[in-house]
Amino acid sequence: MPGTLTVHFNRGRNESVAVDRDRFEVTGSFTLELVNHGSPAHVHLRLDDALSGVARLDSANEYLDEGETLRVPVIVSAAADDVRGELEVVTQYGREKVSVPVFVDYTSEEAKPVEIDESLGEFQPSEPSRRFSLGRLAPALVVAVGILVTVLAILVADRTVAAMVAVVVLLGSVSAAVFLYRQV
Repeated sequence: MPGTLTVHFNRGRNESVAVDRDRFEVTGSFTLELVNHGSPAHVHLRLDDALSGVARLDSANEYLDEGETLRVPVIVSAAADDVRGELEVVTQYGREKVSVPVFVDYTSEEAKPVEIDESLGEFQPSEPSRRFSLGRLAPALVVAVGILVTVLAILVADRTVAAMVAVVVLLGSVSAAVFLYRQV
């Protein structure tokens, strides 16, 4: 079902108002497209009692400049039953008016609300990330740094001192790696 009702002003003759259809059928909110083909016009929009119970106009009074097209939203809320009503469009201070029967069809497939399962609102734990994690690499990084320090110590220092430092650093690195591995 179409979502736009077009209303023409000053088309064919000056100070006239006409709609592009005899009746309008919708399943929810829609748009009034006000098209002015001539001189400026003051426009008043009114929903009858039946329609005003389920719909509201974004603006009921408009001013259209010469050649201007304006879109006015009509917000339709949900209702238990279908609604039949009339939209009245008035210009020239009441001298020109047109009424359009509007049928809001809540029984069509388009208008039926989407049902949401209650479990959607419950907490759902996410799966563990398979992405790269620095925490999982920590043990390997500690061992790599320990080996690097050992190699540097051997190259720079006395061989006896370097060997002792190397053993201490390697044992410390392995211990730290085991500890970090258990934490992850």
